[in-house]
Amino acid sequence: MPAKKTLRELALSGTLRNNPGRYASRARTSDLIVGPLGQPPRHLSAQAKKVWREIVKDAPEGLLTSADRMLLEIACFLTLKMRSGMVKNSELGLLSSVLAKLGLTPVDRNKVEAPQQPEPEKDPNAPPDPWDQFVS
Repeated sequence: MPAKKTLRELALSGTLRNNPGRYASRARTSDLIVGPLGQPPRHLSAQAKKVWREIVKDAPEGLLTSADRMLLEIACFLTLKMRSGMVKNSELGLLSSVLAKLGLTPVDRNKVEAPQQPEPEKDPNAPPDPWDQFVS
C-alpha cells in the first residue's frame, strides 16, 4: 500500500485545495510548518555544496523546504559519485528515486504545484497601461 502523502504534498499538488473536507481530519501542525531550505550544511565538501546549489537553482522556486535537507544531501552525494564515474547501477536507481521524491524529475514535477509568487501591487498613481484593455 503506498504511503500517505503529507498535507504539504497535497497542498503543492492542488489536491488539498480541491478536496479540503477529505483531509480535514489529518490537519496537523507538524505537516504544515516547514521552513526555507537554507544554505548547504557546513559539513559538506566544497564540491557537494556546489552540487547542492546547482540542484536548488534547477528546482522550481519554493518547492524545496527544510524538510528536504536530508534527501538533498543524499542527492548531492550520489550526484558527485555519478560524476566521478564510480557509481553502481543500484546507486543510479537510488539517485533517480531521491530526485523523484524531491519532485525534480519531469514526471514528478508535473505532480506538484510550486507556490505561486504574488503579483506586485500596482501603483494607484501610475498612469493606466494601454495594454490593460487587451487583457481579459
